[in-house]
Amino acid sequence: MIRCQICDRPGARFCADLVECNLRARIRLGVPAWQARRERGRDLQRYPRAQGAAVNASGLTGEGGESMIAGGRDPVARRYLPLGAAIDLYVGELARRGRSAETRRAYERVLFLLADRYGESTIAEITADDCRRFLDRWRDAAPSTLALHVSVLNGFFGFLRDEGRIDARWSGCAGRPRSGPRISTSSAWGKRTWSGCSPPAKDWQELLCIAVLAYLGPRRRAAARVRWRDVNLLHGTIRFQEKGGKVIVKPLPDQLAAILRAAIDHEEVRTAPEDYVIPNRRPQTVQSGERSAKVIWETVRRIAGRAGIQAHAHALRAAFAVHYLETHPGDIEALQALMGHTRSDTTQVYLRKLNRSKAMERVRDLDWGTPSLALSGLRSGEERRIRDSNPCYRRERAAS
Repeated sequence: MIRCQICDRPGARFCADLVECNLRARIRLGVPAWQARRERGRDLQRYPRAQGAAVNASGLTGEGGESMIAGGRDPVARRYLPLGAAIDLYVGELARRGRSAETRRAYERVLFLLADRYGESTIAEITADDCRRFLDRWRDAAPSTLALHVSVLNGFFGFLRDEGRIDARWSGCAGRPRSGPRISTSSAWGKRTWSGCSPPAKDWQELLCIAVLAYLGPRRRAAARVRWRDVNLLHGTIRFQEKGGKVIVKPLPDQLAAILRAAIDHEEVRTAPEDYVIPNRRPQTVQSGERSAKVIWETVRRIAGRAGIQAHAHALRAAFAVHYLETHPGDIEALQALMGHTRSDTTQVYLRKLNRSKAMERVRDLDWGTPSLALSGLRSGEERRIRDSNPCYRRERAAS
């Protein structure tokens, strides 16, 4: 039997008379009668009862005997959608957009916290200030944590706005903060990773990790999951499972192919089809199923620490993109395919980084005149300071 999602009354997913439905829902939730009647007076001003009564009297039904309001065709009913039902709709939409199960679970964790706080409200009753108060729980957290929660809320309410369930003027609950300190992404980053420490890689695990990231620029999760069965040295290709379930087959650079052949010939490296191209630090602790991308994160941080720089795996991905544009100027289309970007706007970010880096190089020919005059002035000042600090010179000057 179909029941109202608000007051649990049999008949349809939404009652035609929203005011009385809201009253029944509050009484069912244990709200005192005097408070429920007071809220009913506010609802009379908020929702037009004439529209609901007309639909109820007309007896219009859709497929399966449901009211037309149940199908979401009534604009008032669409805005009266409970928060929990709206979350279910959004998570379903994420699945249809091809988001991974892990991404959907991360979004659900954030939205369920929102439902715990405003679970008795409808989507029309939640304001931008309510969202900001909700985000204040993470004001002392890491910038990346706050950025995640802001993105989830903006995506959720943006979906409701596009569906016509909230005000079209909704512009978001907050601006997305920077996820953390910016790390240099120039091609010099990769060169320092290779040559900054001696040796740059202490074993095959570190060498294969840095080689795959630097030569092809995959995301760390894709690099962590690539296996030897995905490598085809005969055709010179390697297959990655990227974000969103996309499978990308990339050509192997000659130097990376030489490293992979050397790894196959080395007896310490396990190269069975089911083995990972980037080995684990402790092969005996490997369990069945896909492993976490933490092994890539730890390896990059360890190598970068020996080189005396601060870095993470995504910085190597950005360094790959910038270095590719340095060696292949203007080849945005090929870089977009290599990076696995759906939109070219995302790839253009790396072109702007390259242009900005080149623009700053122009400061090297800045000329303020001959520096020898300033240096000579500094030397004379230094000589006077040393002379004045000599007690013998001070006595002679006092005697004269």
